[in-house]
Amino acid sequence: MLNKRLGEIETAGKKRPAGYSDLRKLLEDKSIDAISIATPNHSHTLQTIWGCQAGEDVYVEKPCSHNMFEARQIVAAARKYNRIVQQGSQSRSAAALQDGVQKMRNGFLGDVYMARGLCYKWRDTIGRTSASPVPEGVDYDLWLGPAPKHEFTKNRFHYN
Repeated sequence: MLNKRLGEIETAGKKRPAGYSDLRKLLEDKSIDAISIATPNHSHTLQTIWGCQAGEDVYVEKPCSHNMFEARQIVAAARKYNRIVQQGSQSRSAAALQDGVQKMRNGFLGDVYMARGLCYKWRDTIGRTSASPVPEGVDYDLWLGPAPKHEFTKNRFHYN
């Protein structure tokens, strides 16, 4: 995927940027000021912390963490290394949501002690796939990162 995307940049008439399959190698490049993390969910926390340690500001897609312990480690790293970390959440900048948050802060809703969110979008099952060989060109150990070791399956690797 990396070479395909780099090729698309060249095809568009732009200079081919450096490509990295391992974020740790990219973080060694001191000419980079910030990183955007859109990797498998299980890698987000660790990669965000690595970015802060390397002196980078970080934009990380959701979820930035899987639990409060991990989230607190991100906050601690951002503070320790004086970095900006932003976790992307769709619609946070929407006018209607900002208006609702402001009304809540102004006391329009009274004392808020609990909130629940519901999502009614239908999402069909992705089914199950059998273990299979790792596709050529995929560093599955690197992809797994801190996640528990599992046999390769297409469902685990892609979100279909």
